[in-house]
Amino acid sequence: MITTRARLSLSVLSIALAALIAACGGGSGDGGGAAAATATHTLRPVPTNTPRPSGTPTLAPTQTSGNAVTGLLLLQRSVASNRGDALAAPSSDWTTQPDSASFDKVLSFADFTVVGVATKRGVTTADGRFEIQGLAAGHYALSINKVLAGNLAAFLVPFTVGDDGTADIVAEIGLGQVKSTSTFTRGSARLTETVAPNGAHVVTGNGRIVEIGDGNRTLTDPDGDGHFAVDGCTVPLSVCEQGESCPNGTVCQCLASCPSCEDCGSPGVCAPAGRVNPYRCNDDGSCQLPGDICRCVPSCPECDDCRASVCLPICDAVDIASISITGGPSQLIVGQQGGFSAIARLTDGSVIDVTYLATWRSANPQVVSIDSWGTASALAVGDTIVTASVGDKLSGDWPLQVVARPALRTIHVQNLSCLYPLGLPQTDAGTSPPALPPSPADILPIPNCTQVVQIGGTIQFSAFGEFDDGYYADITNEVTWQLDPSGVGDVIAGLFTGRAVGTTQLTASLSGVTSDASQLKVVTEPTIVAISIYANNGNFAVVDSRVDANGTRPEPCFDCGYTIPVLRGDQLKFQATAQYDTGAWRDVTGEVAWHSSDESAATIDALGVMTAVAAGNAAITATLNEVTSNPVTVHVVNEATLQSLSIYQEGNDRVDRGQVGVIVLGHGDVEIIPKPKVKLKQVKTIQPQILS
Repeated sequence: MITTRARLSLSVLSIALAALIAACGGGSGDGGGAAAATATHTLRPVPTNTPRPSGTPTLAPTQTSGNAVTGLLLLQRSVASNRGDALAAPSSDWTTQPDSASFDKVLSFADFTVVGVATKRGVTTADGRFEIQGLAAGHYALSINKVLAGNLAAFLVPFTVGDDGTADIVAEIGLGQVKSTSTFTRGSARLTETVAPNGAHVVTGNGRIVEIGDGNRTLTDPDGDGHFAVDGCTVPLSVCEQGESCPNGTVCQCLASCPSCEDCGSPGVCAPAGRVNPYRCNDDGSCQLPGDICRCVPSCPECDDCRASVCLPICDAVDIASISITGGPSQLIVGQQGGFSAIARLTDGSVIDVTYLATWRSANPQVVSIDSWGTASALAVGDTIVTASVGDKLSGDWPLQVVARPALRTIHVQNLSCLYPLGLPQTDAGTSPPALPPSPADILPIPNCTQVVQIGGTIQFSAFGEFDDGYYADITNEVTWQLDPSGVGDVIAGLFTGRAVGTTQLTASLSGVTSDASQLKVVTEPTIVAISIYANNGNFAVVDSRVDANGTRPEPCFDCGYTIPVLRGDQLKFQATAQYDTGAWRDVTGEVAWHSSDESAATIDALGVMTAVAAGNAAITATLNEVTSNPVTVHVVNEATLQSLSIYQEGNDRVDRGQVGVIVLGHGDVEIIPKPKVKLKQVKTIQPQILS
């Protein structure tokens, strides 16, 4: 059969395969219900007696009970997690690695399954390690499932097993990305394969590149002469049709119209399995990808006709001309991070992204540290040189300077319950950012940003420094927090705790700069500051739909409350919520005194049940402890006015169930009109009428 063109990124592929495994019941049993088996690739011959390349993880080997695949699952510090997620710190043999600052947690007690081999499954240990026995040599993928921050996270870790059934794996897991490094034996050679999150891969041994690819093609150096051959070039090609088998170990692959297209034309092409992705040549015989050449594909391997013109990688030897750092900062501020990128330029004009495959180094690691993902962290003032290497190919120098933070101008102390965007213009020189405008009266009150707490209550503050050149930084843990007077409470790392009744002023200081004072109040009991009422009729914030004489709607007045149209004789249940100066709120429906501004139009009892008496308007309010709520106006009408009419089919059986009409009345009720009352062919559009 014709195979489809695999161009999924590793992160997308991991989600797809994880979903497939879950859909198939997790692959319990010997292959039954497992995901489709991952194809194992024939390992190519390589030079022997090749030690582990420099720059790769050198973890202490795990003690096993026999030939086994062992590994370690590391988590990037940027991935959100909860305290109960069972994430431990890595063991001491990892903390000496350059990446230990970026990948500072391990995935403890994570479920894993070898994709396509349902019996090879288990749970990682407390230190994030796993062991798998009985795997034959070849390429595999490990499906990892772990709950992080309340969400089920699924990862796919590709790895390679050596001839002796063993491999040492280090998987670095980030936000939707996985980088895996497998160290294994092939023949008598010790090799390391790195698979990047974007699907690129490199195999190194004895300090040089044995194989490199980017998902479009694979370059190999089987004889160790430093020149790469394109994978599959020595195998005769031929065309094929769907369902047809191919000779010489090739498979019938989809022939697409362009390199990134997923369409399949006819015929297909018998080509080596793996990363060869054939596509049609341009009309002028050129190819869209650098390094590809238009080739005639015959009807059979021995035929001399030209059945199809196909673009495939050039079979001529290719070399890596250079490794280039293509992006990155030239200057960082202490505490900042910056990302670097690197590409391998090939002699055929093409490039391979090697950002995640390179070994990154900082000449002065005390000034700047850089991990294997190309992320640099500025640690101290000074200068350094950043380089990237892949095997024995080294990039040019990238100078990087780390400077101290610019001069501190202002400190903004912020209550984290009401954050301000950084960089807001100041109202006056030296003052705090302008306060956010108060929210309008709401039906369901949301606790506002308050600075009143009961004894024992807490408020979390943060301190943001505004520096010269428009630079902002969170300096919460750097400033000195002060209270005046100090006996009202205490503050540690910005967390204020009320200790005694009273009022105090909170400030933060650093480098001779002091913030504006924030007033805090500690009370024994909270005080009601607002009461909100709403009608519990299933429709919140029902706006008056009437229009004026000019045919326009009046501007909404949130301070005035809102209006509900009610049919004479109907009842509405009102509820009341009290909001306190501490930000707390509670239901006080049974405690407030209910009022109607016009009882001839509407009355309301002590339980908040309003009854529409006669046509007119009445403002409903509630009072508690001398605090009056927002008004809700009820507009009582003697009869409902038709506003809209719609029809729809009821059920799936048009004949048996028939059709009905729905009338939406002005007071919010819905009346169902059976078929005998409404003939569909006589229904006309009815314009809304204005309530008088």
